[in-house]
Amino acid sequence: MAKLQHALEVLQHAESVLMKRIREMRDGKPKDVAKEKLYQIRDAILLVKEYGNVSEQVEELEEEKMIQYFTHNPPIAEA
Repeated sequence: MAKLQHALEVLQHAESVLMKRIREMRDGKPKDVAKEKLYQIRDAILLVKEYGNVSEQVEELEEEKMIQYFTHNPPIAEA
């Protein structure tokens, strides 16, 4: 997740800025377009978070498999 931290920060900042702008806008088409962009940013935030969680789980599984493999098949030292 650390690899994706900067991307998350950028998206969250964009979300915050856009929310402030939307609050100041009058109802109408420009506000509706801005709201649609806000929903897309929020979807992107959720995707990045989910990707980070899944990639962490994959790394943990790979590490667990390696531990199991070397536990059952220890390396043989050659002199």
